[in-house]
Amino acid sequence: MTTNKTYYPQAALVGFGSTLADKLGIDVEYTTGAPRTNGTTIFLPKITGAITEADFLALCGTAVHEAAHVYFNSVPRHLDYIDADSAAQELRAACMNAVLDVADETRMLLARQVQVPYIVVFLNKV
Repeated sequence: MTTNKTYYPQAALVGFGSTLADKLGIDVEYTTGAPRTNGTTIFLPKITGAITEADFLALCGTAVHEAAHVYFNSVPRHLDYIDADSAAQELRAACMNAVLDVADETRMLLARQVQVPYIVVFLNKV
């Protein structure tokens, strides 16, 4: 039995990323590797094949997650905890990352109701 897939081309992700960039005032680039941010730009992987709607929505959710880190300026706070020379500092950095993930995603959920209503459509689907 084969599973039908809806094809979401790169243009669909670019459209979502462009809207996110315009509404939140962030930069979005499409490249290889895992989704991530450097604090000013979010980097999303390119879509190279057929993906399901669930996979596309998951990728968009990851984009919103990374965008929240930029929008709420949490990356500098996280960088304060990074020190590769110390196991204790690495643990602090991992814990801080977890706290910032929850904080930024919570703030994004609140922002969707007040400042960023277009996200409601997306978040109501996932």
